[in-house]
Amino acid sequence: MKTFFATPGRSNVEELKRQIQSVAHNALVDEVMRLIGGLIAVLNKNRQIVALNHHLLEQLGVNDPQAVIGLRPGEAMGCVYANEMDAGCGTSSYCPSCGAAIAIVSSQASQEPAEADCAMVVDCRGQRKDLFFHVVASPVEIQGEPFILIFLHDRTHQQYQASLERTFFHDIKNTISGLLNAGELLALATPKDSHEMAQYVISLTERLNREVELQRHLSQAGPDGVGIQRKPIPIDLIIEETYKAVIHHPSNQGRIIRVENRAASALVQTDFALVIRTLTNMLINACEASDANCDVILGAEQKDDEIVFSVWNHQCIPRSIRNRIFQRNFSTKDGVGRGIGTYSMKLIAERLLGGRVYFHSSREEGTRFYLCLACESDGICTLRAADF
Repeated sequence: MKTFFATPGRSNVEELKRQIQSVAHNALVDEVMRLIGGLIAVLNKNRQIVALNHHLLEQLGVNDPQAVIGLRPGEAMGCVYANEMDAGCGTSSYCPSCGAAIAIVSSQASQEPAEADCAMVVDCRGQRKDLFFHVVASPVEIQGEPFILIFLHDRTHQQYQASLERTFFHDIKNTISGLLNAGELLALATPKDSHEMAQYVISLTERLNREVELQRHLSQAGPDGVGIQRKPIPIDLIIEETYKAVIHHPSNQGRIIRVENRAASALVQTDFALVIRTLTNMLINACEASDANCDVILGAEQKDDEIVFSVWNHQCIPRSIRNRIFQRNFSTKDGVGRGIGTYSMKLIAERLLGGRVYFHSSREEGTRFYLCLACESDGICTLRAADF
């Protein structure tokens, strides 16, 4: 059977029964299962579960251990990608970037302990849930046969709170920096320019207030509690504010931001602060991914019945992680509090505002992220429900 990562083969029924008995009668494994807290399982060479502790059974909501014996971890946990391939967990195009799969395969190959963070999307009674584990896999030999002992440390709540805080302080710092700069310019402005600068200070203050409001709702009630404030906004103002928010950001040092605005005369009926937040995150990500002295392009144009904002940089996103770009908690960087930037872009634009966010990436053309807004007959654009 085809696989994109780990070996596809499984143990037959008789072999599995023998392995289960072998592990069940091992005193050391029994003590580990009984004494150590957390989620623990023993896997055979084909990554199938042959033993697990009651903490993991409780996490899975399973009363009968036989229901998960013989399954692989992703299959037992309900990972939404576990059945993408006929060979199951560990073999789909999502698996090369799965922390659990990486830790298990690495430990098998090196015969040394391996650990990784795992962002997992599971199906829980028809609803998707985002989980985050720190996985430790360690080889163990039982009666001359190799097994893998895995420990799953559930850090879902810690990761969510850390991610919200990291994103919140990241975004609020940008807004405060702009507010301080505007305040300094206002202090030096002539009477002729003071009104315009004062309006800019008010605009930044409103954005700051919206950031605090958004953080409060996401922390307490989730995204559905966020109030949307729609008003007609000029496209050129959106482009200008996004540019201002990033031009002095540390990620932009040595990069060259170019603007290609071909829809300056259009208006969009939307929540100004949330659109700016989405585009700002896109632009910062593009700057961080780019090499020094390279262009990053912020653009807008009208295509048929849509206004399309876009952010381009020259780098190509590796094929192995493209499937997970918008997955919550997934990040190529280590540590908690990561993996919320691109997820929040899609969450805000699609779930809160009803737009479309996607990207194209290749070695030849680089990477371009898009935010699409629909135009109505009167020429004013309004964010619409995603159609994919």
